[in-house]
Amino acid sequence: MIGKGGRHIEAGQWREHVFGYMNCNDVSARDFQIAVSQWTMGKNFDTFAPMGPWIVTAHEVPDPHNLDISLTSTANECSTRIHAN
Repeated sequence: MIGKGGRHIEAGQWREHVFGYMNCNDVSARDFQIAVSQWTMGKNFDTFAPMGPWIVTAHEVPDPHNLDISLTSTANECSTRIHAN
């Protein structure tokens, strides 16, 4: 989540612009994307970018490139992965 706007930010200064982190599910309607030439139209439905509901502030995350990420749906863990750059 962006905390401070910016443009042409130097690689070493990116952290100054981050307020925090939250989950976001990038949803696509593949059937709609295949039917039209504009693939972004399959991403523009009202419920297709659910986020949150919690934000973890940047100072709580020492290395955002090495986080455990999991998804729970109806009290069942669906997937777990470790994302590391």
